[in-house]
Amino acid sequence: MRALASLSPAAVGSLLLALGCSGNVTSYSTEEAAGSVHMLLRVERSTARDESAEAAALVGFLRVPAQVDPSSALELLDGVQVPPPLGQCASRQSPQRTTLTSGAVTLLEAGELSLASNGQETPLAPRAFPTVSNLLSGVVYTTTDRAAETLPAGSLYYVQARRGSELSDIDTTVLAPEELEELQVLGTPWARLEQLPVGAELSLSWRPGSPTDWVVVELEMSGAATTWCAFKDDGLASVPLHLTEATPARLSVRRVRLAELSASGLASGLARFEFERFASVELVPTEVVD
Repeated sequence: MRALASLSPAAVGSLLLALGCSGNVTSYSTEEAAGSVHMLLRVERSTARDESAEAAALVGFLRVPAQVDPSSALELLDGVQVPPPLGQCASRQSPQRTTLTSGAVTLLEAGELSLASNGQETPLAPRAFPTVSNLLSGVVYTTTDRAAETLPAGSLYYVQARRGSELSDIDTTVLAPEELEELQVLGTPWARLEQLPVGAELSLSWRPGSPTDWVVVELEMSGAATTWCAFKDDGLASVPLHLTEATPARLSVRRVRLAELSASGLASGLARFEFERFASVELVPTEVVD
């Protein structure tokens, strides 16, 4: 399994667009008309400053009719909001809902489904996915709690599905990224970070990761728009604040990985990992920063 070496945050939509697409199709075989099967695995971990962590996972299998763009269905199920281009910042807005223009996409029942890593299996439970304009409906599989122990960083994940009523047996693996380590903000180690100076440019550093991953820095301020920026996972970043008032804030730094999934019976597959470190901080005038 390989991460997508040419992918940038701005290309997330393009990746979804490309998965399972081979160009304009003018005629379909009987099998194609019945629909192709596409898979989504999403794993999210969130680690607080005190190293307590929560995590969650979602697995879905979509049968997409030949006349429907698979990217629209994957994007609607994933709910991803595309970050700014690498090296740039933006004000985060409410995500726009993706819609399907034609055809009915079915989320398939997976039978006996397991998600495991480091010899530990993560319990997954089926739940109905809300119908959106009667075009996307069926069953997705999600974790039953927020326990992080069975969804580790830096480990190989195994997904196996057996005896699905409409799904071939699936076996696939993908490698999760490492947690962000040696993270510092303005030279202050993450564990001691409590205050940030108003109006300063935030310099961040961390142990570099894979060149195919990226890092998203997000600052959510009380009563103000969220600022978020995307960077190469090369260990250095700088975030302009442009703030004039002191305020509480939530600072999040997360490593993002997209990787292809492949298995017999799948037209395409996408794994998305987002591993976050977050801290509540106080934005204060420069002269009172410890």
